[in-house]
Order: sequence, then structure tokens, then C-alpha cells
Amino acid sequence: MLMFAVLATLLPSLTTVWISYIENKRALQAKASEELLGVSAQALREVDLWTKELRYDLRVFASSYEVTENLERIPLVKGEPVHSGIYFKRLTDYLNSVRDRFPDYAELLVLDHHGHVVATSAAQPRPVPLAPDWASELTRNDWAPGPPYWDSAGTHAEMFVSVPIESARGAGRGTSGIRLLGALASRVNLRTVADTLRRFAPGETGQIYLMTRTGRLIVSSKGSSRELMRQGYSRDAVNWLLAREGRAIQFGGFTGDRVVGSVRMVPALNWVVVAEIPTAEAFQQVAHLRNVTLGIVLLLLAVVGALAYLLSLLIVRPLNRLAQAAAKVARGDLDVGLPVTPGGGSEVGYLTEVFNDMVARLRDSRTELERLSATDPLTGLFNRRRVMEVLENEVRRSRALWRRGIPHHAAGDGA
Repeated sequence: MLMFAVLATLLPSLTTVWISYIENKRALQAKASEELLGVSAQALREVDLWTKELRYDLRVFASSYEVTENLERIPLVKGEPVHSGIYFKRLTDYLNSVRDRFPDYAELLVLDHHGHVVATSAAQPRPVPLAPDWASELTRNDWAPGPPYWDSAGTHAEMFVSVPIESARGAGRGTSGIRLLGALASRVNLRTVADTLRRFAPGETGQIYLMTRTGRLIVSSKGSSRELMRQGYSRDAVNWLLAREGRAIQFGGFTGDRVVGSVRMVPALNWVVVAEIPTAEAFQQVAHLRNVTLGIVLLLLAVVGALAYLLSLLIVRPLNRLAQAAAKVARGDLDVGLPVTPGGGSEVGYLTEVFNDMVARLRDSRTELERLSATDPLTGLFNRRRVMEVLENEVRRSRALWRRGIPHHAAGDGA
């Protein structure tokens, strides 16, 4: 019965605590997932907006008459543009003025339709990383973003982007008067992108970073470095992440730690935005809730255990003693006396007192019966049976004394 009472107390309490833990855990996990999905969506919008502004600005610069007219008028020597003259100077001055107003452009260049550098804002021209099909890509997509890389001279991450420079003749694209004169290209510093990501970094130790479709890291909310751009994911890992795009998932980060994150694709650049936070931090509140729940359960078990122990002292043990004493009485042993438990006003104490009184009455009854069996009820003297028992006892005693005295008499006679 005591065990049943303990279980009846524990089961509802433990069930309530467990249901509360499950519901709170689900709510906290949903909150963490919602935060990650929110910051990844915001980061995607900002990167997409930055991409559109970059593309628009370069298209505006490329459509300037300073670019189109001067590019058409720069003379060629052996198929290559001449890097001197008034048109070259005007084009170079225009590029420098644009670069001064837009610090994200590490370098601005004008290329002819063969890919030769016509003018640049840099003091020392550097090799131009053009893809073999750059001209067709410009015609098809209106711009050609290159893969990001680490600029050792400028100590920053950058990418090479180009937009078409078209002839001013013609009414619109697709008409016979439009022809490709070349490209306006720029080495774009990705510092602004890193600063944008930093604003949306989740949690205290979480981060947001960009990586290519092949899994190579570009920049993160913690900055950019050569070492960062050497890290990344395998193609299979990237495909696995993109298959779960737009969901909060657990996976192994590029550092090897377990993280909770969300990935989103940047279609214009074919990049991937990844927002992640370490599992320990993401589920910190869940772990705290688990510890509190375990503490409550342990405290509940301790309280119920202590109550059960006290009940065993006050009820179970006295009842066991009563049962053992009753068994002795049943075997005829009336020399039984039970201590009354503390708090004699309780039912168990009252039962013990009644039992002791009953045993005492039985003991007195036995004594009275023994007395009545040995005396005459009228005279109060020993009856014949008792007299005969006394005589038999005295005879046995005298015989025993006589047997012990024979050796002493024999020894005396010998002396």
C-alpha cells in the first residue's frame, strides 16, 4: 500500500514535469530555428541588394559618354590600344574620379572587345582574370562576375566583375546598331559585404558567411583572411546543405564543430549564405531547462523518499512489530511488550496500546487459570492434585539429595 501511495504521488508529478519539459523544449528549439531563419533571410536580402546596386552602378558608369566615346576614339597600334593621348587621359581621369567616390572599387578598368586593358585607375596594371567566354557571357547576362580571391597587395578579399560597354548607336538592345565595344571591369573589395554580414551575426558566438557553390569560403561576419578563404566544405556537403535550403538544420561546420544553421542561395552570384550558431549556444536554454527539470525530479524523488521513510518509521515498522508480536502470542508466548511509537495519539500508537493491554489481560488470565487449577475454589487451599504434585516434587528432590550424599558416606566409612 505504501508503494502504491508513493507511485500514485510520483506518476502524476513526473508526467506533468516531463510534458512541461517537452513543450518548453519544442518552443525553445522553434525560437532558435526562427532566429536563424530570420537572420539568414535578412543577410540574403542585403547581399542580393548589394549585388543589384553593384551591377546597376557599373552599368551606369559603362553607359557614360566619357567611356563609350573615348573608347571608340582611342587609336590602335598593331591591334592594341594606345596608352597615351587625350582620349586615354580623359578615360583614365574618369575612372579615377569614380574610384575616389566609391572606395569599394579597388580598381576600375576599361577593356576592349579583345580583352586588352585600355585604361585603368591603378598606378601599376595587374593581370586581368578573364574567362575564355567572357564576351559571350557579357552579351548573354549583361555582366560577368568572377570567382572571389584574396588580394595579397590589398590584404582583402575581392572579386573581378565586368559589364558590357556598348556602342551608343542604335535604338536598343538586339537592334543591328548595337555592338560590343568592350567591358568596364572592377576589382571589388568585399569588405562591405563582410560588414553587412556582421550586423546579422546570430547569438554571441554565431556567424554568417558566404561561400561559393563549390564550398570555398569567401567572407564571414568575423572578417576575411587568406586562411578563411582556404577553408570550406566538400561538394557533397554543399549539395546536402542546399537540399535543405531554408530550414534550420544541425550539421558539422567547416571548423568541425557541431552547429545549427540555415543556408540560402544567392542566385545572382551563385554564392551560398550560411548562418550558423554552435549547438551548445543554440540549445543553451534547452540545456538549462533540462537541468532545472532534472533538479525538480530529483528534489521530488528526495521529498517523496523522505516521506516514505518517515511513513515506514511511523507506520510500517510498528505494524511489522505488531505482526511479529501477534505471531508470538499465537504460539503461546505472552511475555511480549511493544514500545508505543512517538505520537501515541495516532492510530498506530493506539493500536499498540490496545495490543499491549490485550497481552497483559491474557497474561493475567493465564495466571488466574493456573491458580484456579491448583486450589480449591471453596477453601482456597491446595487441592488434591496440587498436593500430589508437591509430594512428588519433594520425593524427587529427596532422592536426588540422597544419591549425592552416598559417596560422602562411603568416604567417611573408609576413613
